[in-house]
Amino acid sequence: MTDAPPAPAPPPNFSQSAPYELTDKGRRFLALLLDGLLAIVTLGIGWIIWSVILWQQGQSPAKSIMKMRVLKLDAGRAANMGDMVMRVLVGMWVLSIVPLWYVINGVVLLMDQDKYQCLWDKLAGTTVIDDPDGRWKPAAV
Repeated sequence: MTDAPPAPAPPPNFSQSAPYELTDKGRRFLALLLDGLLAIVTLGIGWIIWSVILWQQGQSPAKSIMKMRVLKLDAGRAANMGDMVMRVLVGMWVLSIVPLWYVINGVVLLMDQDKYQCLWDKLAGTTVIDDPDGRWKPAAV
C-alpha cells in the first residue's frame, strides 16, 4: 500500500474562501480596445496618469471600469505596482518593437486553454480575473 503524495500547499496570501474566475478572452480583448480608446480620448497623458494610479491595485483604466483585476499567480494576490510595470511597460510597450507583437499575443491568448495568458502575462506571472465585488483588492491600498 502506497501513500498518496501530499497536496501542494497554497501560495502565500492565498484565500481558499476567495476563489477567482478567469476573465474570458472576449472581455480581455474588449478591455484592450477600451484602454486604447481611453488613451486616445485622454490624449495619452491622462491615460498614463490614470494607469499608474490603478497599477497599485492590479488594474488598468479599462479593467477598473469592467471590474477586472490582474492576479499574480504564484503569490495568489492582486498584482502590485512592480508586477504591473513588468507586464505593461516591458511586455506591452518595450516588446511591441517586435513585428506583429499584438497579433502574436492574440494567438497565444487564443491557444492558452489553461490560464488565458498573453505573452506579457507569462512574462510577469499574471492572469486577468473577474473581480466584480473588489474581493482581490490589495490590502495595502
